[in-house]
Amino acid sequence: MTIASIRRHLDGEGFIPTELALGNAYPNPFNDLMTVYYDIPEPTGVRITVHDASGRTVATLVNGYILIGRHPTTWNGLSDNGERAASGLYIIRLDTPLGRKMRKVALVR
Repeated sequence: MTIASIRRHLDGEGFIPTELALGNAYPNPFNDLMTVYYDIPEPTGVRITVHDASGRTVATLVNGYILIGRHPTTWNGLSDNGERAASGLYIIRLDTPLGRKMRKVALVR
């Protein structure tokens, strides 16, 4: 199946992104749960991570092959090892072979 045929199939079912995007996180600032939507214009490998102010990876939200469309992901303020992240500024980073996008979020405990 080609990208064009996938787009034609999805066209009747809703939004079809034409470019890679990472939306605004909401709520922002947050204290329990934050949601962010990301747009994938063609099937590809996707990795979405949360980084602290010093650049260390705190949590991995998505790591896999994602199809065309708009997709949500959430962060509950926990690190990959289950510890509560401290209050502060964090970067949500979307990495794909198509490019990289980033957003700032504030966690308030």
